Amino acid sequence: MALEGESPTPRVALAPEPVADAALTQAAKPSGTLMRRLIHQHHSGSENSMPLYQAVSVIGSVLLLAAYAGLQTGRLNPSTSYPYQLCNLGGAICLAYSVIQPFNSGVFLTEVCWSLFSIVGLVKLLRMRDARRATAELDPPEEGARPAG
Repeated sequence: MALEGESPTPRVALAPEPVADAALTQAAKPSGTLMRRLIHQHHSGSENSMPLYQAVSVIGSVLLLAAYAGLQTGRLNPSTSYPYQLCNLGGAICLAYSVIQPFNSGVFLTEVCWSLFSIVGLVKLLRMRDARRATAELDPPEEGARPAG
């Protein structure tokens, strides 16, 4: 009962409302493989589907995290590793795609720049490889000489 001049206390629902987004309940369902659910597009309206942009987003996140994990564990070197640069490029492109609809300008700008930096890294690796090949062709090993090592 509200006193004079006070507004009534709002009611609080005691039972949770059902989740409208089927993607939130996907993890609880044991049937089907994860990749099938990730790749399956939302157009079918099936409960076991995930929208394409979400699947692309997950793939992009996995690629970026794989590159970062490789860097932190010492398995990948950014200055010599094609997989590192390709994971960064692929992950950034996937995440840029996933924020187009609805458009998120901050994340989109970050991912476009990340992609450009990855392309610069790949070009640098390709130029280094070409320079090594050119040097190897100009300085063939002498006959009978042992390789250094």
